[in-house]
Amino acid sequence: MSNVPEIVSGNYQGIADHRNHTYAFQWSGDISSDLSSLNNEIDNMLRCSKNMIAYYSSDIGGFTGNPNRNDFVRWYQYGALSPMLRPHCSNTVMKSREPWVYDKKTTDLVKEYIDLRYRLLNVFYTQAFKHYSDGLGITRPISFVFPNDRKVNKNKNAYMLGDNILVAPISAAPKVEL
Repeated sequence: MSNVPEIVSGNYQGIADHRNHTYAFQWSGDISSDLSSLNNEIDNMLRCSKNMIAYYSSDIGGFTGNPNRNDFVRWYQYGALSPMLRPHCSNTVMKSREPWVYDKKTTDLVKEYIDLRYRLLNVFYTQAFKHYSDGLGITRPISFVFPNDRKVNKNKNAYMLGDNILVAPISAAPKVEL
């Protein structure tokens, strides 16, 4: 596993050379736990997918910072429907990235999304084989499916998982408590 050389602390700089394809699994670096960082991670994942980096990973929950329960659940929802689900954080945060350090409701919500990920394993494995065969990412921008739709081409926070699953993570502050 390696850090994507051109993503510095969650900010995508572009793919400069072949080093990005040296390691199969890559992550974005030490990111914050706020929702703007989550939004950046979705965009970074899609940019990497366009550059044939299929196994992009985020520090689910953020490496630094202390997400509230709602933001923490949003991170896990994104992670469950991304190529790799890898919770990770600094040892300086107030709460680690396990759901049970919040409360039972958080644990139950996160468990639902982890269960969903396991129910979709056939999709992940099929997409992994397709990536091996043709280079398409496990996740990919919706513009790959609808290339002539200008509105779709501008969307940077929704993507396709497999051929039939549209994923649009909520990466802005929710109006209601989960």
